[in-house]
Amino acid sequence: MGARLPLITTILLVTITFLLKIIKKRAVLIGAFLIGSIILGVVITKKVATYNFTLPEGNYDIEHKDMTSEQIRTGIYYCAVDLIKNSWIVGYGIGDVDNKLQNCYKEKIKSDVYQTFNYNSHNQYLHFLLSNGLIGLLLFLISLALPIYISYQTSNSLYMLLSLLLIISLFTENVLSRHDGILFFSFFSSIFAFRNNNVF
Repeated sequence: MGARLPLITTILLVTITFLLKIIKKRAVLIGAFLIGSIILGVVITKKVATYNFTLPEGNYDIEHKDMTSEQIRTGIYYCAVDLIKNSWIVGYGIGDVDNKLQNCYKEKIKSDVYQTFNYNSHNQYLHFLLSNGLIGLLLFLISLALPIYISYQTSNSLYMLLSLLLIISLFTENVLSRHDGILFFSFFSSIFAFRNNNVF
């Protein structure tokens, strides 16, 4: 689901924006949005019900055909949440998160798949909780809310779409843990935020 989520989100957000431009009656738009959300929710629920959320086991070279991405993510999230419980206020520090996760994978999960690929937290919000604790996560959430506020104040629907796409994508990937993600976010956010000088 991780790689497909940005695509699904983009299609959904572009469709909503298109409908907003075409349909002027809010009641019709809200009704269409609710019906679409219910249909999407049913489809996703049926798909998720077929997933295997058990922890992976065994040697990756032998068992990789039987391991699903859902199982691997379950192990990642299991270790991330377990680590957060021990240091949720200030976190472990930016440079120590991956080492802490790798140690948890070795100690608590009976599979070498995590040592083979060195998985990160696969969720930017969990990453900020792990690295900077609750304080860092709150500051990060404020930095995500600011573009939403600016795009609303300036009626910039493209900036709103970009911000929402990023916010949703961060649930399944560590976009801002890679230089290309940071460059993409900072470049486009800067262009949109300062396009109108009367924002602040």
